[in-house]
Amino acid sequence: MKSALEVAEQQQSVTVVAQDTDIFVLLVHHVQPGMAEVYMLSVCKARKSMVSKLLSIQKVQESIGTSAVRQLLVIHALTGCDTASALYGHRKASAFWKLVRSADTMPLTDIIASTTGTTDEVASAGMKLLVLLYGGQMSDNLNRLRFAKYMQKIPTSQVLLEKLPPTERAAFYHSLHVHVQVMQWTTLNTSVTEATNWGWKLEGKTVVPILTDLEPAPADLLKVIRCNCKRTSVNQCLTSICTCSK
Repeated sequence: MKSALEVAEQQQSVTVVAQDTDIFVLLVHHVQPGMAEVYMLSVCKARKSMVSKLLSIQKVQESIGTSAVRQLLVIHALTGCDTASALYGHRKASAFWKLVRSADTMPLTDIIASTTGTTDEVASAGMKLLVLLYGGQMSDNLNRLRFAKYMQKIPTSQVLLEKLPPTERAAFYHSLHVHVQVMQWTTLNTSVTEATNWGWKLEGKTVVPILTDLEPAPADLLKVIRCNCKRTSVNQCLTSICTCSK
């Protein structure tokens, strides 16, 4: 990635061959005015044949505009990447345009992309972006929006929990994960931010994401969940087809 940008800075056109969306997003973010032409060649298999696309990064920048380019890394990570969870039911393209077309999102994405933001500032900005993405207003609370969406769906259909907005604590850690990834993409340096200070923890020698720090439901509610299956002496269901196991 760095070598391709260095070649472009020397006024030599360059073509990056890749299929990863992350590479495309990084090129759109990092290519600067005055560089030579930068292209991305993507080759993929479709209907038993190889299909190739050659994209001019500068033309992509022109077509989406400077505001969208500035917010691209944050929104791409927020809607899911290798280190941040995807949002069920939200396609990347539609989520991207929904957010960049709002006048309220630029200050929020700037906070997440800032090197000086605190964990609380980054998390607050991330939760507000998620409120907007799920159809709420800037003044809305994410937990209240989740409850409102739940109540709207109960009379008409079965509620799929994955379609609801995330809880505030899940969104808190998701926003921190997004910040870490954006810092690494911006600097092209994986050690620029200490991940364990931003929603990750060490398990042995592996760094794993913290998804939330709350139980899935209040303890009193979990105690009343029952099923009709036979149980073992340790009070566990016998088979994986049990409804409570599911």
